[in-house]
Formats: sequence, C-alpha cells, structure tokens
Amino acid sequence: MFNINKGSSMYVCLCLGVSDHSIREAVASGASSVAEVSACTGAGSRCGTCRSAIADLVSDGGPKTATCPAIAAARRLVVVAA
Repeated sequence: MFNINKGSSMYVCLCLGVSDHSIREAVASGASSVAEVSACTGAGSRCGTCRSAIADLVSDGGPKTATCPAIAAARRLVVVAA
C-alpha cells in the first residue's frame, strides 16, 4: 500500500501525468475501480505500473456519486437479452 499524504500532491501515473489529486477527484465523482478511474483520468491505461497505487486510492475513497461522464454513461448502459 502506498502512503500518499492527502495534504500534498504527487504524480501517480507518470505516462499521462495524472496526480493523486486528480484520481481522488475521480473517486469522489463516482469512480469505484481502477477501470473507472482510468475512464475518467486516463491513469493506468498505458504501461499499468500505477494500477496498484490507483487501487489504493480507490479503496481510500468515501461516498461516491457518479458525476464523471464516463462512469455515468457506463452505469446507464442497459443490456437487453434477446
């Protein structure tokens, strides 16, 4: 587990320059998995080295409301069986 101080900011995804602050905002906006954080921020979508740090930040998150457009759209997706 990464010890990321909430009072400071650091890059989590070096490939795309995504900070822990941006990831926390995505989590606060409803991201509840690494895939959803990636959909909102792009973090973890290239080399994948940062995915464990993203997972730690997701698990530290609080209550979520789906305000990230990528998450809201995915959650509205309805599958109809034939």
